[in-house]
Amino acid sequence: MSRKCSLLLLLGGLSVGLTSCEKLPSTGEGQHFEPVQFREAIPLEYGNLVAVTSHPAYENWFGLSFEKSDKTITLVWVDIAEGRIGRIASIPRK
Repeated sequence: MSRKCSLLLLLGGLSVGLTSCEKLPSTGEGQHFEPVQFREAIPLEYGNLVAVTSHPAYENWFGLSFEKSDKTITLVWVDIAEGRIGRIASIPRK
């Protein structure tokens, strides 16, 4: 009896999990890259710095993740060796 009950609970949990999943966008979809509009400093409107990520292939590039007040994440790539700012990606959140 307990085996049937646990199997029923497992199947119920799997069905709920599968129906609540949402497909993630593939590379390029949902990422809105913007041209860089500034050269000297990162604007305060990008929000608070929440994370710094190194680039796996380029040791001088770091991704600075900022969180805006509407919870949008903005990723700014910075080359620390040359002091230049690269691409910017805005990732909206629901």
